[in-house]
Amino acid sequence: MSEEFSVAWRGRKLAILRKGQGSKSLLFIHGNSSCKEVFETLWRNPEFEDFCCIGFDLPGHGQSDDAVDPESAYTIPGYASAAAQVIRDLGLDRPVVVGWSLGGHAALEMAVSGVELGGVFITGTPPIGPGPSLLEGGFTPFTFAQSTGEENPSQEALRDYAAHMYGVPQARHEYFVPALLRTAGRARSRMTEHWLNHNGASHLDYARAGCQPLAISHGDNDPFVDPVFLDNLASPRLWGGKIHHFEKSGHAPFLDAPSEFAVLLRRFAEESLNR
Repeated sequence: MSEEFSVAWRGRKLAILRKGQGSKSLLFIHGNSSCKEVFETLWRNPEFEDFCCIGFDLPGHGQSDDAVDPESAYTIPGYASAAAQVIRDLGLDRPVVVGWSLGGHAALEMAVSGVELGGVFITGTPPIGPGPSLLEGGFTPFTFAQSTGEENPSQEALRDYAAHMYGVPQARHEYFVPALLRTAGRARSRMTEHWLNHNGASHLDYARAGCQPLAISHGDNDPFVDPVFLDNLASPRLWGGKIHHFEKSGHAPFLDAPSEFAVLLRRFAEESLNR
């Protein structure tokens, strides 16, 4: 059973999709210019039958409203604030937050800001930033040639971005092109410029020495994230003591290898919530 509804955040609507009635909660945060529906296939996996899975559209994305305050809302701290509002309004008790790409940065921002979480599971996300010095090394040069931070890219550029973001088959990435076209252009450009100049708490420091459970997974064919940078983070602090690789996956391993991804996420969630 799934239901759609909304909550208010800064005077605007955040669209929410919830599936399942389990007492254990997983909150999913989508990537740049994407939408909550990207996780629906994963949620149908039997591994999550006894979980409550929740996704929401970030401000300026999907079915959520555009922000009334784009300069502060369309930032990683702004997106983290929106996610925290969802947690409060739904009364979620220590949810495990699953962040993909940009959503992983928002999840980490919640953690460093002191939001009480059961754990953080990120994929397609190097734990770096904010500020220019902290952004070096985590992304491949290819990332900065894409339209990830452009306010008004061409449709051709957005379709090329979709192909690399969602991977093959073509029908998959074409399905999400409308979400790319719908996204408020300022949401892309403002997020990028803010993260490059913001002076907040270091996500890299949190990945190395934070107190909440943290799992990092990576698709080995991801064109955006540098695997060497990730593997250099491997330490006993991380769940499993390593980066969890998906050998034949790209930027979205939960789409490329949903069954394998579901098993890994389930294990992390169970161990994190039972600690």
